[in-house]
Amino acid sequence: MTTLELSKKNWNTQYLQYDSEKWNINFKYYSGGINIEAYYIPTGDMRRNYGFFDAISIRTSLIPTYVSKYDIEVWN
Repeated sequence: MTTLELSKKNWNTQYLQYDSEKWNINFKYYSGGINIEAYYIPTGDMRRNYGFFDAISIRTSLIPTYVSKYDIEVWN
């Protein structure tokens, strides 16, 4: 699983975990921020448009235990 750490001003940090063998994640920059699009590799269809964020980084360590489960999304 790959974990992205997503930041947006005045929001809690969000975490997106996805299986990189099933999902191709694209980032597009617009004036409103960075948009995340997810394509499902087996079909090639765009399945999800996750929204706009100010900053995105790949998290190489575990998500802190104090983070609410509502701030973590998992795509299998």
